Formats: sequence, structure tokens, C-alpha cells
Amino acid sequence: LLEAKLEESKQLAAKAQIEVSMQVADLARDVTEYQRRLYEARVEEAAVRRGNEKLQEENEALKASLHAMACEIDVHTQQASTAQKYATDLVRDLDVYQERLQSARAESHLVRTEN
Repeated sequence: LLEAKLEESKQLAAKAQIEVSMQVADLARDVTEYQRRLYEARVEEAAVRRGNEKLQEENEALKASLHAMACEIDVHTQQASTAQKYATDLVRDLDVYQERLQSARAESHLVRTEN
């Protein structure tokens, strides 16, 4: 009877050892899977960080380009303003010369009619 109980205990212990070994193997698989996922997340995080850095560089380049364009527009605006001022001055001068020409013609006409 004692030997039967001992044999049964050995079988139960072997069964328990197999179950524990299976649980350990399951846990090892889970740990491996979590490590793989963690590695993939870190790789993805690094890729996103590099992408963000590249976007930041492009953003800075665009800002610089826009600033340069704004400066160029300011220069052209100033040139256009100066040209408009000159054109206004020329029109005013032309009006003055036309008035003088009309006066001179009128005076010339008077001198001819007097003679």
C-alpha cells in the first residue's frame, strides 16, 4: 500500500512538474512576444522622431524661404511706390508744360494779330 501511495505521489509530482514546465514555457513565449513588441515600438518611435526632425528642418527652410519672399515683395513694393511717385511728378510737370505751351501759343497769336 505504501509503495502504491509512493508511486502515485511520484506520478502526481511528475504530472505537476510537466504542468509547471508548460507554464514556464508559456511565460517564456509571452516574455519573448513582449520583448519583440517593445523592440518594434522603439523602432517605430525612432522612425517617428526622425520624421519629426525632418519635418522640423523642412518647416524651418520654408520659414526662411517665406521670409526671403516677404523681403523681396517689400523691395518691389518700395520700387513700385517710387515709380508711382515719379509718374505722378511727370504728369504734374507735363500739365505745367502744357499750360505754358498754351500760354505761349495764346501770346503768339496775340502778337500776330497785333502785327
